[in-house]
Formats: sequence, C-alpha cells, structure tokens
Amino acid sequence: MIDDDLDQVDKLYLLLLHANGGDAVPGDLWIQKELFLVAKNMPKLEEALEFEAYLRGPFSETVEGIHDKLEVYGLVQRTRLGVALTPKGEDLVEDVYAEIPDRIRYLVEDIKDFANDLSRDELLVYVYYTYPEMTKNSMEKEGLEGKRKQVARHLYERGKVSLEKASELAGVPMSEFRGAIRA
Repeated sequence: MIDDDLDQVDKLYLLLLHANGGDAVPGDLWIQKELFLVAKNMPKLEEALEFEAYLRGPFSETVEGIHDKLEVYGLVQRTRLGVALTPKGEDLVEDVYAEIPDRIRYLVEDIKDFANDLSRDELLVYVYYTYPEMTKNSMEKEGLEGKRKQVARHLYERGKVSLEKASELAGVPMSEFRGAIRA
C-alpha cells in the first residue's frame, strides 16, 4: 500500500496540494517557497527539508525528491495550472488529512492562502526580504531591488501584509512608506 511508503514530510507535501480546496500550486517556485514558509514554523520539518540559499532563494533538494517520488506513485502531477493532486492523490490525502494535527493543517492552509495567488515578484520579495540569509546565492535579488518598494506597496494594498511588514519589505522606515502610500 502506498500510504505505508509515505513519511510525514511526503504527507505534508500532499496536504499542501490538498489545502484550500485542492487548488493547484502555481509551480515549483511556489512549492519550494510555501514549504519553506511552513518549515520556518516547524523546526523538525525545517531540519528535514534542509533548505539552502540558492539561485532563487530558499531551495530544498528534498522537496524535489518528494515531488518526484509522489509523481512516480501517481499522486501528483504538473498541469498548465501548476502542481496538483491526481484523483488517486486526492483519495489518499483524504485518509492522511485526518491524522494531521489541526494546528498544522491550519498553518499549511494559511500559508497556501497567502502565497498561492502572489505574483512571482511578490513571492520573491516577501521571502527574500523576510529571510535575507537565503538570498546570498540569488540570481534574482538584484533585479528585484528596483521593484522592491512597488511590490511591497502592492502587497499592502492587497491586504497581504501589514503596513509594518510592507515597510520592512520595502526597506524604508514606516513613516516614509506611509507617506509614499498617501502620495
């Protein structure tokens, strides 16, 4: 039985795809960043996934391996909408869902709800300027610098982040950021 071959990290990957009605995660970049954000709230998971600063910020080879394994089992697939559960994956995750503690389900749902509809730039600005230690090998950061304030403002206007968080992401004092919003 496939369920016996899945560990808790595999199941968490499935839970991410299942969260919020099973909407596809837009792509590998979002999978990596959403699982990174989940892991930042779960030290054992963070240790297991071993995220490293890479070309587009935090990256885990373990996450790639999990996807490949779940794809071989026929549980996940890449579609034109992103990464999603297959019908077989949906059936399996229903059983897995009950064994995941509520606090973890809510965390995964909150992060997917927050990140899934972010643009590529919004996702990277949020992750890069919240976890700057994960950008040391980034090939993207330089290109984002010029857009940083505009992207932070957009995140604030969409209600994705607080004024304080937006000013942090923009890299300016809150009073200056507040003034820029009013202009």
